[in-house]
Amino acid sequence: MNLLCPAVVSGRYLPARCMDRAMPGGQNVSPPLLWGDVPLNVQSFALSVEDLEIKANDNVLWFVIDISKDQREIRERSSGIRDELPKGCLELRNSRGLLGYEGPRLHLDEEPHRLLFRLFALREPSLALGPFTPPDERLDQVQQKTLTEARLELVAARSA
Repeated sequence: MNLLCPAVVSGRYLPARCMDRAMPGGQNVSPPLLWGDVPLNVQSFALSVEDLEIKANDNVLWFVIDISKDQREIRERSSGIRDELPKGCLELRNSRGLLGYEGPRLHLDEEPHRLLFRLFALREPSLALGPFTPPDERLDQVQQKTLTEARLELVAARSA
């Protein structure tokens, strides 16, 4: 299975518009994602976006579950807009306590952050998780039901 972000700048950088609003050019726009080469027996997908430079369980920027097995993309700017997200999927709370996508935020003197996008192909059509499910518990549930996983590592930088 493969995962890509068509909005990537210079082959590896998250666009500035996908950064937190506190960042130069940041609009907190969820990035577009495309995937393919999925297993035949997939029943649904889940998506996790983590900032690898922040301690675990406090680093989740976006978590989406119950993405239809027929879905092959999430469009740009879809987070938080019910009619723009794939039908039937559910955005869970991120580490900042908000539903949906929250772009990465870097302090003035910080080095770029590595972001890990993970798309899980699941053997279950739906997960019994609610928006307040703790990050470690939901990731554990997802991994128990995973057939395969696609990873995409991007970089968030102040000048991207």
